[in-house]
Amino acid sequence: MTKKVIHGILAALFVLFTYVQFNDPDPERWVTLYGMVAGLSLLHGFWKPLPYVTVALMGLCLIWALTLIPGMLEWFSSDDKSEMLGHMMDDKPYIEQTRELGGLLIASAALFYLWWSSRPKKEEQA
Repeated sequence: MTKKVIHGILAALFVLFTYVQFNDPDPERWVTLYGMVAGLSLLHGFWKPLPYVTVALMGLCLIWALTLIPGMLEWFSSDDKSEMLGHMMDDKPYIEQTRELGGLLIASAALFYLWWSSRPKKEEQA
């Protein structure tokens, strides 16, 4: 029962994440990604887990995150770290890149949990 609750909470969170992306400058990518994580959370919790799809999406997130590391490093080297909490600035794309990297890492962590929690138990393998 606990797994279902956790999966339900993950699904609700990622539905919320999906909703707030509709006013993003590039909503298609983020609505699709977060919507898929929400859907996989429901599938893993209440129907049939899709471990290969989950691992593939996690891999995609991690590869995408690697492309954003230079932006995060630029933010680390900036003088004003509080910019991350402010408005987007065209002359500082590293703010958006660092935020996106954070979103991808959160999605990857959720996907890892979904995969891990759906593995067969040792007793089931025997």
